[in-house]
Amino acid sequence: MERLSKGFYLVLIVLFSLLLLTGCPKKSGDDVELEPDDLGTSVKGDEVITSEPTTSSWGDRNTVDSTPSTGEISKTGQITDMQIVYFDFDKYNLRPDAIDSLQNNVSYLKANPTMGVIIEGHCDERGTNEYNMALGSKRASSCRNYLIANGISATRISVRSFGEERPVDMGHNELAWSKNRRAEFVVVSQ
Repeated sequence: MERLSKGFYLVLIVLFSLLLLTGCPKKSGDDVELEPDDLGTSVKGDEVITSEPTTSSWGDRNTVDSTPSTGEISKTGQITDMQIVYFDFDKYNLRPDAIDSLQNNVSYLKANPTMGVIIEGHCDERGTNEYNMALGSKRASSCRNYLIANGISATRISVRSFGEERPVDMGHNELAWSKNRRAEFVVVSQ
């Protein structure tokens, strides 16, 4: 009788172990979905869905803030006045300081009508790679929509996401993460 119960328990343990190992595997093809922001931009799977941009959600911003740039970009070998736009954790909506930076970038692009840009969306290291790629895309798209709504031709603007792959600060704290949650403007033509 004791031998039967040991065998029975051994079979139960093996079956339970197999159930734990095979139950509920994570699908590698899970779709990332982000709800629409106040601009109507949303993400479903690999697709960024944007509605027609309007300036009504940004308020009246006809002046350029004269505060110093938070960062200059020189991807074409020359210094530009294009400012980096920063975001809050897990957000892609435009903060007041982001709108000020974007308004500066609108003015710069209007003064340089042959210039094209790529807006690169970046995230901090928290979150999955897939989620951060989608979030970086939404951040870049929010900036793009603002530029278009303020008179910059859509043909001059491209977006891409690097997710968490290109941090500017390798630290693992809020100070480092706040620098990595950004959209950078790369000049691609003059």
